[in-house]
Amino acid sequence: MFEKYVVPVLDFRSKMCKEIVTTSTLNSVKNLCVLYDCLATVENGVNPKDEENHQKMVELWFLFSMIWSVCCTVTGESRKIMDNFIRELEGQFPSKDTVYEYYIDVKQKFWVLWEDKLRSGWRYNPIVRQDDEKRVRDDLNNWTVGSAEYRRNSAIVRRLQK
Repeated sequence: MFEKYVVPVLDFRSKMCKEIVTTSTLNSVKNLCVLYDCLATVENGVNPKDEENHQKMVELWFLFSMIWSVCCTVTGESRKIMDNFIRELEGQFPSKDTVYEYYIDVKQKFWVLWEDKLRSGWRYNPIVRQDDEKRVRDDLNNWTVGSAEYRRNSAIVRRLQK
């Protein structure tokens, strides 16, 4: 599954998508493995004794883990591009919305809209997501706690830029 999905997705992400926060290939793959390890459980339908559905559930949870580790770091615009690419690789997703709008229903053993878990009439406001992406980009420098020398040099650079 790594060769079928992860290698092409990582290549596509690096060439065609923009990330909110750049992540390395190694970190993305590590996150995929950790997430898959947490989700691919007997409780979630990945049961080696269930010969009929085992492989299907392994693949479903692998794809879900890939989407929410490797593919989730891209911007809102890039998510549309990534959605199309993932659908070209794997045609099992329902046609409504994007691959990001689905979770795996263990009973149905298939993709179901996250929206179905919400109360009737609730809708996500996409403007909030765009604002959040901008805030993350603008606040990256604030995440670093620097030394006194770093703060002094930053103040000097800010004054010189004025």
